[in-house]
Amino acid sequence: MIAVSADGTYHDVDPDGTTALGAWRPTGERTATVTALNPSEGGTALLRATVEVAADGRSFTAAYTIEVFGADDARTGEFGPGEAAGVRLEAEAPGTPVGTLEELVAQFAEGGEAAGTPTP
Repeated sequence: MIAVSADGTYHDVDPDGTTALGAWRPTGERTATVTALNPSEGGTALLRATVEVAADGRSFTAAYTIEVFGADDARTGEFGPGEAAGVRLEAEAPGTPVGTLEELVAQFAEGGEAAGTPTP
């Protein structure tokens, strides 16, 4: 999941829990560049991307490269390009509940994480 703010900050949290922090700046009406750092035990990954936002503002595409460097600042050079795409998350009000929160928790406790879709 990626969050960008009007002040130029970039925050990316991957499903595995790794986090990248960086900055973005506009390069046109619907385009931008992003630079982000993702530190890990094996070194730091430097992501550089060009982004284009769709005319309706609801989705984006990006091309990116990744460069890795260690504590000694030895760099690998840029690898890529990779491609990414995403859609904007819109704020929604709560709907009509199909059950209680206790019922939801109980379904996961009964079958573990692989319990699947909760049944109403």
